[in-house]
Amino acid sequence: MSGQEPTHEAGKNHYPSSTANTSRSPQNSNTPITARSSSSTTSHTSPSGLSEEELARLPPIFHRKTHQQCLEMEANRLVAPDGGRGRMAMNALRDDMFDAIFQFLFLIGYLIGSVMIAGFVLGTLAFFIGLPVYLAYRHRVLVSRRSKYSVSSATARKRLNEPELLFFMFIMGSGGHSSEMLSMIESSIDTEIGMFRRYIVNEEDVMTRERIIALEDRIGRRFARINANPGVFDIMEIKRARMVHQSWLSTPISAAKSIWSILQAIFAMDGIAMDAGTDPDWRFPGAVATNGPGTGFLFLAIIHLLKMVRFLPENRFNTMFVESFARVRSLSFTGKLIHWTNVADVFVVQHEKLAHRYGKILCRDLVATPAEPPVPFLDEE
Repeated sequence: MSGQEPTHEAGKNHYPSSTANTSRSPQNSNTPITARSSSSTTSHTSPSGLSEEELARLPPIFHRKTHQQCLEMEANRLVAPDGGRGRMAMNALRDDMFDAIFQFLFLIGYLIGSVMIAGFVLGTLAFFIGLPVYLAYRHRVLVSRRSKYSVSSATARKRLNEPELLFFMFIMGSGGHSSEMLSMIESSIDTEIGMFRRYIVNEEDVMTRERIIALEDRIGRRFARINANPGVFDIMEIKRARMVHQSWLSTPISAAKSIWSILQAIFAMDGIAMDAGTDPDWRFPGAVATNGPGTGFLFLAIIHLLKMVRFLPENRFNTMFVESFARVRSLSFTGKLIHWTNVADVFVVQHEKLAHRYGKILCRDLVATPAEPPVPFLDEE
């Protein structure tokens, strides 16, 4: 060792001069120096202060700009923003505008939806509250407009020459009910006007259909003997509301089918009557008569309801219920339903006790002791 040590001055390391190295190798003392001096004279420095060899080894970004250029560029951006930043501001303004428009439209839709929901709720409440009130009012009006009838065996027979009475509808029961109804028709049919008779029978009630055909055959022969017009007739079938011994669980389904078939019978066009010369405008029957059982009540109730909502004209479908001759002291179940609901325009009983007890019309000469018929019976009858 030469005994020379590095000195430390203000945090800098100072090493001995290169003479120590040259003294160690005097034979090569001039060669490195000459090489370094020659290389320094031929190299060129870039604006960044690096030589070309050093600059070639750096990434391309150092070829494009220097540190000083970066400072100047960023300083200029603070003073005058470029066009890209302006576009960003315009995009942000546009987004804010769209957000405001969408919020406004949502508010308008919310208000409209709230008003519609409130209107629907109020309308539903008004419907369910107002409909029963309206139906009760219409029921009272229809009942108040009914004529007050007074019928007895001494009452003179009224001439049935009103046009609305040309079309009669008879709701037939089964068994004894159909026998009573056919007996009343046979003893009361008149020759003054041509009559269209529509019989409503339960589906698959073959016996009642055969008895109707037999009755009309007798009527035709009776009228032919006096050279009179017996009129025309047809038979329509409706479904039963409930079969005998039918389960109550399935009764609502069969009742709905029965109601639909009744509506079809009510609004059916009387094509036979039109072919016979009846005015086509007389679409609906003038009178509807029944003596039960349950199907008769359902038929009268539907007619009354359709009148209440003005689906049927008030001057048509004048309904009449005739209580069975077998009921002496109390009404039948069907009679009680019609009495409580008051859906029949005329309620006729055949015994005086019932007439006084329920305030109904008394008519004694319907089945047991009928009056002399306008058209004489045949000799075999």
